[in-house]
Amino acid sequence: MDNTIGARIKAVRGEMLQTHFSEMLGVHKNSLSRYERGVGLPDAQFIQSLCTTFEIEANWLLFGEGPRKRGAAAQPRPNKEGQCVRCEVLEAELSKERDLSRELMQDNRELMKENRKLMRENSDLRVELAEIKARAAPDGDNKDEERLRVG
Repeated sequence: MDNTIGARIKAVRGEMLQTHFSEMLGVHKNSLSRYERGVGLPDAQFIQSLCTTFEIEANWLLFGEGPRKRGAAAQPRPNKEGQCVRCEVLEAELSKERDLSRELMQDNRELMKENRKLMRENSDLRVELAEIKARAAPDGDNKDEERLRVG
């Protein structure tokens, strides 16, 4: 039914009278009749008016492709194997995201391991510093050493 532009115009009109439909779009009833029968082709102004008034996608009206209504989700196109092309694209993107996520998790594990190592070294250096300060401090001035052990 929707294989010609005339049939698609008629489908948009539905049960509405040609007179009312043509008035809404600013075209003579006879012109609308010719468009619907495929005798004549509508001009750009008519197409724009039809698409705007009834929220119709121009690509659907002109070529019969894509969604009829503006803003409607496009129907997935199957490939030669019958699988959805959009699904294949999304699955490929998802696979890339998963690979990236795995790489980032591995990097995170390595950074955490390095961070633990640095924290141990920092702790060892604090102890060593406290010992050095204790040896260098005059007798009775061990407040720094006690603070480092407690903290």
